[in-house]
Amino acid sequence: ELPDAEFVDGHGIIDSLSLIKDQGTINRFREAGRICDVGHKAVREAVSNGGYKNITETEVGGIAALAMRKAGSVSEWNFAGLNEIATGWRTGLGACTPPTTKKFAAGEPCMLDLHSMFMLGMGDHAHNYLITPATPRQRWHADNFVALIELLLKSYQAGKTPAGLLEEVMELAKQRGCADHVLPAVEHGIGLWGDE
Repeated sequence: ELPDAEFVDGHGIIDSLSLIKDQGTINRFREAGRICDVGHKAVREAVSNGGYKNITETEVGGIAALAMRKAGSVSEWNFAGLNEIATGWRTGLGACTPPTTKKFAAGEPCMLDLHSMFMLGMGDHAHNYLITPATPRQRWHADNFVALIELLLKSYQAGKTPAGLLEEVMELAKQRGCADHVLPAVEHGIGLWGDE
């Protein structure tokens, strides 16, 4: 019993403190990100030059995981305990897409969302692919995606808020006539294991 105690929501305090990162933590995130890049390189090599024709989503997830483990990752840390791989219509579902035994196929989009962990620092890096041949409509979507990401990377600077970045991206999406196809959301923050 605590008759004189007052419970206060500390969520805002914790969020504010978690924005400040020491150099060691920043270095862990950089290394975890570099490890994700190693996984993406291994996957790209596996699916390039027709390699996609006889490979499944689960195999791609395994190729990425093995490459990242060899590079120093200790976990594909997400809450499902795996890398998120989706091809075909499932790429439209966004995140949280456990891989299936579906084979990659020509004319389909695919999303590779890889996760690594280095000294409790988490890496989370997604790439989107469009396996040729692409229809004119797929090419239109791909060109819009590239334009929006280019704006995001150009605008992403210290002091920018996720909401401010979202407004800029959505304004360009409206100008390009693709706003109805863009999910107006911001991604989760990422921290050391256990921060989220």
